Amino acid sequence: MKSISFNHSKASRPRSNSSSSLTLLLFTTVFLLPVALLSRSPDDFAKSIMETPSGDAADIAYLGVDGAGQSIFATVSYSEGVVGFLAVADDGIQGKGFAVDFFQGKDLGKRIKSEIRNKLYMPMGNGSPADGVPRDDFSIRATATLKVDRPGNYTFITRSDDGVRLYLDGKRVIDQWKPMGTTEFRATVPLQSGRNYRIQLEYFEQGGPGHLELLWQRPGSAAPAHLTTAGVLSPVSLLVPETRGIHSTWAAEYFKGNDLKQSLLKRSENQIDHDFNKVGPAPGLPRTDFSARWTGRLKIPEPGNYTFYTTSDDGVRLFINGKAIIDEWRGMAPTEHSAQVRLDGDADIVLEYFQGGGGASIQLEWEGPGSARTILGPAGGFRALQPDLQKNFVRRILTPAAAQTGNLRKGIPLRFALLSGGIESELSLFSVQPDGSIKRTGSYEGYSGLQAIFEEDTMILADSAGLLRFRPHETMQQPEILREDAGEIKALCSSGSTVSAVYSREIYANSTNLSLQSVLNDGEEILTAACLNSDVLVLTGSRMLFLRPAAGSEWKLLLQSPVPDSLIRSAQSGSRLQVLQPESKTFVLGKFIFAWQEKDLEVLFTASGPLRCAVGPIPVCLDSGSAQLLQFPAK
Repeated sequence: MKSISFNHSKASRPRSNSSSSLTLLLFTTVFLLPVALLSRSPDDFAKSIMETPSGDAADIAYLGVDGAGQSIFATVSYSEGVVGFLAVADDGIQGKGFAVDFFQGKDLGKRIKSEIRNKLYMPMGNGSPADGVPRDDFSIRATATLKVDRPGNYTFITRSDDGVRLYLDGKRVIDQWKPMGTTEFRATVPLQSGRNYRIQLEYFEQGGPGHLELLWQRPGSAAPAHLTTAGVLSPVSLLVPETRGIHSTWAAEYFKGNDLKQSLLKRSENQIDHDFNKVGPAPGLPRTDFSARWTGRLKIPEPGNYTFYTTSDDGVRLFINGKAIIDEWRGMAPTEHSAQVRLDGDADIVLEYFQGGGGASIQLEWEGPGSARTILGPAGGFRALQPDLQKNFVRRILTPAAAQTGNLRKGIPLRFALLSGGIESELSLFSVQPDGSIKRTGSYEGYSGLQAIFEEDTMILADSAGLLRFRPHETMQQPEILREDAGEIKALCSSGSTVSAVYSREIYANSTNLSLQSVLNDGEEILTAACLNSDVLVLTGSRMLFLRPAAGSEWKLLLQSPVPDSLIRSAQSGSRLQVLQPESKTFVLGKFIFAWQEKDLEVLFTASGPLRCAVGPIPVCLDSGSAQLLQFPAK
């Protein structure tokens, strides 16, 4: 047996990560489609198709519920072991999507055609964006209704070659109507939750390559994502409650000139992150020769050293408990200044700023114990979390069963494990705590055939050493050996207090080896298996059997069916059987999704490569062959 170690390390520092792995989302309706449809390509009934940004997503799993109530799925990249979060968003574009009109010429002339798109992502190159539209000298107008689910500053991002204009409720927030190579522009706008906004994007392509994208970045999100219709699985940040920051909001006051005497405007602001180069602080206020003061009360849940960063054009002063820790009251180009101060409890904070002429911007960030550098905003909201993990050659991400997953809103940690390596494997366990800290709780070194599953408070492992149980949260240094080496395990599962391990001709359950001689033919062996509570589904070289424990050590054969050669070949190549929907007896093997329809097996879907699936609030699968995200329409 190889070594076992238990690591009780400090939390990893969160970091932003713009790359996010995407997935294949299968709603339950796909399983009810008539078999006649299943000979079509996935495009016939998929809602959207896109390639994963990294192209090397290894697996998909359901983690549980984050601090904002989002049901979180996670992918992990094979090469770097970076975890990306996804959720089915309730906010975004309402209805069917963007109403997109194509026009002749650059100035929205004669309309060519209209269509509906669930997002604006058009990497045209030297081609056309749609049938019937020319490659060059055309324009586009896309309109939609946008609804957000939390208040705050939203950043809208366009990437275009050539010109682009973006309007929100009729106000032009991006205006770059000129020929250019692919260029990104941003506009940050405060939005209120619960109300609808009309969004409109205009674009023209003059000649040469063409490109158009519209993205947004939500408050608390670490990275932007394409602005899509609500209900679409999309990259998100895992959010945890923000317990540190400003009590309530900043009290902001703007003045004429740089002496902070002649008040022009008072208002509340969530954060100090302003670019005044294009627009002043408010309609009617000057864009130059003004000053501002922001006053707040810091909430400090943990004593320690805190560092504050100002980036300003022009002058800036920062006071903590009345003491100036940054004093740079002079004209300057955008410049960063920082200062560190020891805080043992809540503190008063004041930031002062003046703009003399030319460029104009001001930003205030901070970092402290267990918290990465971020904009200083209100406590009581949410903080984006991204684990800083680097595990090369990750093969699987493992989580507890859906009924046992965590819920940060209820104070229950999210637990997951990464299985990495080649000939030798390493299982690394992690826990996301309700306060946002990410802890590595244990590790196990085994061999390439290592398998593992979660129980309520333990891990069950199977490799060449046998069948093992260990408790990563306790101090024990050696596992409990449930069964010594007895050959390759075809399936490993747990139901309540019962651990089941399926071998080629027997099943270990309830600390007993149960023979399958009464249900297997001479020479017949199990290729792969899966468990449905206490029942077991097994696939041999010729048939599939649905078994249930009977009295004593006997097994009752409930159903059996011949198996298509394609499924047998998948099992022979090493693919493992997985339950996707227990109620409808729907399973995954290799690149096939199939169901037990009365006495026969019917293939419902064929992907381009092996599928990796997660069972949470919705079934989610990753097509590892094409690295594609397919979302099927909901009922």
